[in-house]
Amino acid sequence: MTSEEDNAARLTSRFGVRVSAAAYERVKADKSDDGIIQDNIIGNKPRGALSPEYLIDSDGSAIFKW
Repeated sequence: MTSEEDNAARLTSRFGVRVSAAAYERVKADKSDDGIIQDNIIGNKPRGALSPEYLIDSDGSAIFKW
């Protein structure tokens, strides 16, 4: 995976995905409702696919520091 921050390729088990402001606000509202994010799946990668399919508004840019 390549980081949007510094264009370095890394193997990692945890990463963040840059999302639109609207998607961020939806998750923020969901979390502030009861402290739990109910809709916590942002996408999936089908077997054999090279890239994930996002269920939220995202360009798929990965970030490793937050």
